[in-house]
Amino acid sequence: MSHILTKEESFELAKKKVKELSEEARIELEIMPEYTEEFEFGWVFFYQSSEYVKTLNLEYLVGGNAPIIVDKFNSFTIETGTGYAVDFYIEKYCKFRNDIPLFLSEISH
Repeated sequence: MSHILTKEESFELAKKKVKELSEEARIELEIMPEYTEEFEFGWVFFYQSSEYVKTLNLEYLVGGNAPIIVDKFNSFTIETGTGYAVDFYIEKYCKFRNDIPLFLSEISH
């Protein structure tokens, strides 16, 4: 049987993904742990600019930061999207988590 990730291990995977996004965007980003949501499949992590997290100053709020799903059963880590409410992406992931290409197709409409 394969290893099921703990919340802490999933958090580390999400941090790695946020670091990649930080490098791409050329802005320091960080996970906001207080907004993490747990589901049967794993967790959804939310992030924001580090300056916003430190100051809560709306001037530092960034947009386009899609929540990150980490699946505790297969270590799959994916950025969702921002075109719909997060519930849309979670519903689609629950439905298509065993067929990632189909999941990606479903959320790209």
